Amino acid sequence: MDLNVDVWLYILTLVPLRDAISFTWVSREFRSLTREKTFWISLLSATRTIRPLPCPDDEDLTKCNISDLADMVFRVIRLERNWARSRPRVRAIETIQLGNPDHRILHAIPGTPLLVVHSGFDGTATCWNIETKSALHSVYIGCSVFHVSLVSRRNKAYSIALLVTNDPTEDYTARPSYLAVLTIQTASPSPRIDVPFRRELEPGFTFGQLFLNPWVVGLLRVFEMEKLEIVAFNRYSGACRVIHTDTVHDSKMGAFLDDSLYIVNHRNDTSSNVFTCPSYLLPYNDSEEPETHITETLDWDDRGIRFWGAIDASYAGLEAWFETLDAVTATPVRGAALTTLHYINVDEEAVPRALNIRFWSFKDSDTPLSRRLYPAYSLNVRGMIATVTNSSRPRYLMANSDISILLLASYDDTLGLLLVQYDPSAFSSTVRQLEIPSPPDLNTISSIAVDDHRGTVMLIDEDGVLYSVSYA
Repeated sequence: MDLNVDVWLYILTLVPLRDAISFTWVSREFRSLTREKTFWISLLSATRTIRPLPCPDDEDLTKCNISDLADMVFRVIRLERNWARSRPRVRAIETIQLGNPDHRILHAIPGTPLLVVHSGFDGTATCWNIETKSALHSVYIGCSVFHVSLVSRRNKAYSIALLVTNDPTEDYTARPSYLAVLTIQTASPSPRIDVPFRRELEPGFTFGQLFLNPWVVGLLRVFEMEKLEIVAFNRYSGACRVIHTDTVHDSKMGAFLDDSLYIVNHRNDTSSNVFTCPSYLLPYNDSEEPETHITETLDWDDRGIRFWGAIDASYAGLEAWFETLDAVTATPVRGAALTTLHYINVDEEAVPRALNIRFWSFKDSDTPLSRRLYPAYSLNVRGMIATVTNSSRPRYLMANSDISILLLASYDDTLGLLLVQYDPSAFSSTVRQLEIPSPPDLNTISSIAVDDHRGTVMLIDEDGVLYSVSYA
């Protein structure tokens, strides 16, 4: 070994993980590298920048022993090998009887066996450990959850914004609804759920999208189908700002909040608008009065993006149009900041034949105020997203994580699980059909989730049975 250990460790982080492990079998001298803790930490640290590890992103690898580090490396290799198949093989299926029907997954905490589930039966959110099949902690939030935001993570605490109501019919327009923040603390020995922020909203508005980060939470709303308003709260002081805009509301709008707020809405059949609400208009200062309203109108630039210039080969020669379906967001560690979904029709009377998925990213410029959100990549997926049949409003059966979108989709009257994985470094994606060789019946599924870190898909059926399907 002519080179010193640090140089070899650096070189091995530049090759695929499987090749790095194979290299250690070349000689006894190279095999000795595996007895060094820094060897495993170097491999995992390099891998973490491009794909999720089988542990949370904030896990301190230096506190793990060599055995645990090696186990994580081999789990990553096994999952990569399985994902390389066109139809990945199921490694294990676990089932949990949650008790009552009418359950919905709110959040799968990535890299852990923890899953937050809402019960419409008693209005509680419960944290489950799907490995031990035990409920850990519950808190009351409301009978119906009709919108869930992206996840904000800080100091081993995971937060999600919820739009909830105590009306079991999910009629948020007729009864008072609440904007709440649900926080799951995972730093303590026993995970705990809290609701540190809850604010009643006046009835009668149409909402667009929720948004939050560690300091601000809010929503897009409109009264009587007029102009869009941004309602933003400071999570700690409760200070509120209502920001009026001059743009017409679109119920299919999506919002992403880092420091500034980015709003994407459907413009016409082939393009979208991107608007930015700068951070200085949002209530970051927690010393403000609890009720602070901005009465002037925020004039938007018309930043239309002519995105879809060409039609996919399967639609060549046809006049296709795009219907904005939804916008989904996740904590953008490796993946896209915002993902929008659009149905594709070949004419206005046709049933959608495919789903167009657009992954949005940031384009930085010389000045911070010119930072722009733009569609970095798109693909078409055959079929339509299935919806929950027993819900009073459309609830699409899809889940979005760091780099993956899981879809329960129908095509040719057949339901199937599709996993779309986005590679932002190569602006490419893969689409895989996931097969489950035993129950559940996909026609009975009411909620789904995906955990990239552990290679696990979770399904809940209409009888309140949770299925945890492992591909790692």
